[in-house]
Amino acid sequence: MDARHTLIANATLLGERLDLRGHYPPDMVSQTPLAYRPEGAPGGLPGGLVVLFRFGAIVCIGLEPVAEAAQVEAIHARVVDPFMPAERETLTIVAGGFERDHIMPGGGVGLPDASTERLLVVADALAKSVALAQDERQITTVFDRIEPFARDLSASGGGNLTFKALLAMLGDALAAQARMVGRVEVGEKPDVLWDRPDLQRLHTTLDDEYELRDRARALTQKLKVIEECATAFVAVADARRAHRLEWAIIILIMIEIGLTLMDFAGWVG
Repeated sequence: MDARHTLIANATLLGERLDLRGHYPPDMVSQTPLAYRPEGAPGGLPGGLVVLFRFGAIVCIGLEPVAEAAQVEAIHARVVDPFMPAERETLTIVAGGFERDHIMPGGGVGLPDASTERLLVVADALAKSVALAQDERQITTVFDRIEPFARDLSASGGGNLTFKALLAMLGDALAAQARMVGRVEVGEKPDVLWDRPDLQRLHTTLDDEYELRDRARALTQKLKVIEECATAFVAVADARRAHRLEWAIIILIMIEIGLTLMDFAGWVG
C-alpha cells in the first residue's frame, strides 16, 4: 500500500480577476489554468502546488502558512478590484493508498495519488466553489436592498421610491449579473480532462460535493427575479416621472392662460 499524505488546499478569491498577461513563473506545470511549483517546494510531491485562475482565485495546495502568504502577496499586484475581505475555502486532501477518488466521511477528498493532474481537478472545483460563495453573498446583498423597495411599493405605491436610490440598486444588480456571466463558467470542465478522461469521475464527484451546478442554477434564477424586480421598479419610477411631467405641463398652460387673461384685462382697461 502506498504511503498516505495529507495536504491542505486553500482557495482564496482575491478580486474580480487576475491579470496574468506575461506572467510565466518558474517550474510552471500548466498554462490553463496557470499552475506552478513554488520555489523550494518538493519536486516530486506531495504538495507544493499553486494554481491561479483568471476569475480572481488562487489555490495553494500543500504549502505552509508562511509560504502560502508569500504566494498571495506575490500575486497581489495582479489582482483587479480586490475583495475585502477575500472569500476563502479549505479542503483536506488525503492522497495515496486508495483505489479510487472519493469524498471521505466527515469531509475531505481521498485520492489514489497526488499527481499534478488530480490536484488541478481539485483546484478547479475549489476555486469555482469560492467564486460562487462570493456571488451568493453579493446576490444576498442585492436582495436585501430590493426588499425595502418592494415593501414600500406594496404599502404606499412607491411613494418613497427615489430615482437615485433606484439607480444604486440597479447598479448592484448589474454588477452581480456581470460577475455571474463574465467571470466563472461553472459548467466548463477543466482542460486537464482532455488529456486525462479517467479523471472525469473525480470532477463529477467534486461537482456534486460542492453542488456547483445547483448553486449556479439557483443564482441564475435569483438574477432573473432581480431583473424582473428592477424592470417593475423602473416602470413605477417612469410612471411617476411622467405623471409629474403631465402636471407640470398643465400648470404651465394654466399660468400662460392666466397671464394672457391679465394682459387682456389690462388692455381692455
